[in-house]
Amino acid sequence: MRAIFGKSIIAAAVLCAPISSAQADQTEPVGTTTGETTTPEITVGGHEALEDSAVVGQTWLLNTRMAPQCGWLGGGMSRVQFSKLTDNDAEHSDAEHSDAGHGPSGRGYSGRGHWVHGTFEQSIAENDPSMPMIVFVHGNRTQSGEAIRDGKNLRKRIASFSAEPFNFVIWSWPSNRIARSNRVDVRTKATRSDAQSYYLAAWLRELKHDKPETRISLIGYSFGSRIIAGALHMLGGGRIAGRTLPEVEVPDAPEEDDNAGVSNPSADNSSEGTDANGVEENAKWQPLRAVLIAGALDADWLLPGRRNGLALSQVDKMLVTKNDADPVLRWYPMIRSRRSEAMGYVGPRGCGRPYSDGGKVFTLDVNCPVGRAHSWCRYIASREINAHLAPYTFLHESEPPAKKTPVEAPPMPEIPQP
Repeated sequence: MRAIFGKSIIAAAVLCAPISSAQADQTEPVGTTTGETTTPEITVGGHEALEDSAVVGQTWLLNTRMAPQCGWLGGGMSRVQFSKLTDNDAEHSDAEHSDAGHGPSGRGYSGRGHWVHGTFEQSIAENDPSMPMIVFVHGNRTQSGEAIRDGKNLRKRIASFSAEPFNFVIWSWPSNRIARSNRVDVRTKATRSDAQSYYLAAWLRELKHDKPETRISLIGYSFGSRIIAGALHMLGGGRIAGRTLPEVEVPDAPEEDDNAGVSNPSADNSSEGTDANGVEENAKWQPLRAVLIAGALDADWLLPGRRNGLALSQVDKMLVTKNDADPVLRWYPMIRSRRSEAMGYVGPRGCGRPYSDGGKVFTLDVNCPVGRAHSWCRYIASREINAHLAPYTFLHESEPPAKKTPVEAPPMPEIPQP
């Protein structure tokens, strides 16, 4: 019993500490601590690196580290910090912020830029719906500066193979270690992921109501995948940890063209009638897409009637990675008493079949390229994952290769009886 309990604690420790792509050379910005007593913030004016503006559109940072993480969250969006990365640094010199710790510094990019404060309304109104929008949600034990650097690296990687401009959003949530006990830390972050699902769903719904033609894709790692699945479920009218999105007043659609502004009105976005929580208008939305990498959520949560059973009603495609060599996800059942396997370890249970989700879910086995690692940089460096990012981010519509299906063995020849 002591050995089993010890393994669960070790599992919790590793799940709490995914390796950041910039951990080796991270210079912690001012205001960031290993605990949550000091709130990590991005100081306006800090220089950032920008890719070619012809490929990368707007880049937003949505920081929920000051927002409430438990109880009633109705007013929590007012505590979310919105920052926009701009390329106008005429009033900012390199010497002014080079060593002062004002925001993260760029590495390996051309061009200069700086963060400026924005508002919830600006993040919606200034979005160009003609460009795909990619939202990145990091995993656990990722400090504010690391979240930005991981997001920047992903943005640069996507820009390297995309000829189409896209907008990018970094979702930064309070995932710093908060307790010496690994088990307490992981369970607390699982609870916080429920609150993050609420905030993400609330922001996405406002964006989709204002600009329903926007093509949005969500990329999550570890607990970030859990947050995304929960947000999609809430967008479908579902409930997470007793919370639902508040009802909103939806303007009437133009009578002359019910499909105006919707680039793919025939897509399967069957959220209509799923709930009495004002979900019927979702049928006019452009369906979302999602990429769940090393998902730290139960493998059966996407099934109808389960915790995130309405999530697939909001997407037309979902990519889920599977790695049964991941040394952290292997111990996922030990963290909770339900003994459920992690989706990132065994793949989604019962999904990826026409009778269950219409073929929306594609499971990608990354055992060989990633191997025995639970590291964001190892996963995102995988050629297999990178080859599938384009169709799941609206940047290229070619389908991923078809799944391999087991081939039935030929019947055994009859042996003549003597």
